[in-house]
Amino acid sequence: MTDVAVPAPVTSPSAPASAPRVSDPLYVACGVTWGSGLVHLVAAVDHYGESRLFAALFVLSAVLQLVAGYAICRRPSPRVFAASIVLSLGIAAVWLASRTVGLPIGPEHWQPEEIGALDVICTADELVLVPLIAAHLGRLPRVLATGTGVLGVALAAVSALGFMLGHAH
Repeated sequence: MTDVAVPAPVTSPSAPASAPRVSDPLYVACGVTWGSGLVHLVAAVDHYGESRLFAALFVLSAVLQLVAGYAICRRPSPRVFAASIVLSLGIAAVWLASRTVGLPIGPEHWQPEEIGALDVICTADELVLVPLIAAHLGRLPRVLATGTGVLGVALAAVSALGFMLGHAH
């Protein structure tokens, strides 16, 4: 029997050997998280004249999402994944309530808001985060992971376009 030489793993010279593994689904997860954060910045501007409280909450959401997106790629860990998922699903739940029964705060409390295209895209960004993280963890069949990745890239791109156009409703 002959010995077969196994090549050493190739590492990037700029990445430390102990750097956590970042997969394509995590890059897309960062993109959708940043995409929804950018949309929330637009929403903050749109809502400033209506309610400074809502504007502040949108800014807070945006900052938390931008930080979460960074953490997903730079510090991937079960804790970061869980916090990011809770944040995204929590914001999506508030959006759903605001469009169905209205919110108990604000100038038009308990009055549902209109549904806008960018609102739906932003919420889709937040919801697709869960399967993207599942894909990174190897908990999705390859075909679903690929489809989720393609959807995530499209959503992040449309969210960025919505940010550049600057109108949430």
